[in-house]
Amino acid sequence: MWWSYCIEHKVPMFSAKSSQVLVFLQHVLDATGCRYGTFNSHRSALALTLNYDIGADPLVKRFMKDISQLRPSERKYRFTWDLQIVLDYLGNFFTDNLTLKQLSQKLATLYY
Repeated sequence: MWWSYCIEHKVPMFSAKSSQVLVFLQHVLDATGCRYGTFNSHRSALALTLNYDIGADPLVKRFMKDISQLRPSERKYRFTWDLQIVLDYLGNFFTDNLTLKQLSQKLATLYY
């Protein structure tokens, strides 16, 4: 995206000013529904591309903070399941009369 943006807007790709980077990030904000994590990835990639630490710029820091509040990252898990149900089910298995397959499954479930 940065490459295309620089060509289209005639921005020096490897020596862009922080104001030009902010305009690019604002362009991404307006054009996409990206979450904070995507913007953070863009910022990290730009930090490697540019000849200075863009992440240390106070305006970029402020912009990223605002993005984190405006478009927070999604939760990693949408729901969790009740572990007690699994533990109760596995507790009903007696170790004396389990097949090797059942014992392996019980061990793998309890391990993870």
